[in-house]
Amino acid sequence: MTRSAVALLCQRLILCASLFETISAWSHSTKSPTRTRRLGTCLLGSPRDDANDPSPSPSGGKRAPPKSAWEGAGVPREDLPPGEIPTLLMKGLSLNDFPEIDSGLESMWAFAAGGTKHIFQHNVTEFVESAHETADTLPTSFYGVAMNGQSWEMETDVNMVGGEDGWIATQVMKTISSDGRLRRWQWELRKNRRPPCLGCWMVESIGSSDRRGKFEPE
Repeated sequence: MTRSAVALLCQRLILCASLFETISAWSHSTKSPTRTRRLGTCLLGSPRDDANDPSPSPSGGKRAPPKSAWEGAGVPREDLPPGEIPTLLMKGLSLNDFPEIDSGLESMWAFAAGGTKHIFQHNVTEFVESAHETADTLPTSFYGVAMNGQSWEMETDVNMVGGEDGWIATQVMKTISSDGRLRRWQWELRKNRRPPCLGCWMVESIGSSDRRGKFEPE
């Protein structure tokens, strides 16, 4: 090979290396596009980018499970006590897209009593779209604080109305919205006394306080 051919080959290699570095630098500086949410209000903070990092849970200062290990809130089951359901569902909503897209909202739908499903004519797609729209536009709404808020914590233990054998349970939760506003919420759960899900606890309602964190007297 002549000297001129060797020189030409070296120039091409240098040009290729320079082009590769330019493309590599561009790809690292360009953010991945975020998932476009469907738009679409009812019964009824953002996950971090690294799926292997544990996300902080505002409840009691504990940490939520790593996203890679989070299996979701699941569906109602007879062995799940009412005192575990609000915390489980809130963790599910804070990690809404794990393990699948909208897993948290789909669990909320599964635990919702018949009134909510009747409002949406048993259409889970409309429910999910409505919850996203509410979360995105109303910071102090339930879905706004559950999915985008700064913090949440259960302020009380579960209260079994009528004693341990009762079929109604309540629990109060405090939240701070993404813009720093306080709200309290009273979860009301009822034990299903007919199929389907006979014996399972379902979410009957989630009542909101006023802006001072006070509940209206009944």
